[in-house]
Amino acid sequence: MSEVKYNTNQRRLILDFLEENSGRHVTADDALFALKARGCPVGKATIYRFFDKLAKEGKLLKYSAVDGAGACYEYNAGHAKCSGHYHLKCDGCGALLHLECSSVAKLYEHMRGEHGFQVDNRQTVFYGKCSACVEREDV
Repeated sequence: MSEVKYNTNQRRLILDFLEENSGRHVTADDALFALKARGCPVGKATIYRFFDKLAKEGKLLKYSAVDGAGACYEYNAGHAKCSGHYHLKCDGCGALLHLECSSVAKLYEHMRGEHGFQVDNRQTVFYGKCSACVEREDV
């Protein structure tokens, strides 16, 4: 019985972290280090298992990474899906940014209308450099 309570306490700590970071994209490592810094260490496998459970329930949106990088997540709490906007991933600092742009929406509409292909904007990420990283390179 104490093992179930322990698991529930760990899940509550992870959920608290996600709620505090609502609207941001976080990784399992972000949760791991934040909880450890608070004196509440939780195993990485526990975090991943709980993240996967929340993603299946629609409470956490998962953005798969490429080239071996870890996935990042966005707390959703069962509210509206991450739709209506697109995502930009900075190769420099790793930031995942939301983009609301009618020009990109037109591209998606073109792919659907002209090519019969519906793009899932929750799984589509444009890679490049954010303005701050571009400025650092120009210096």
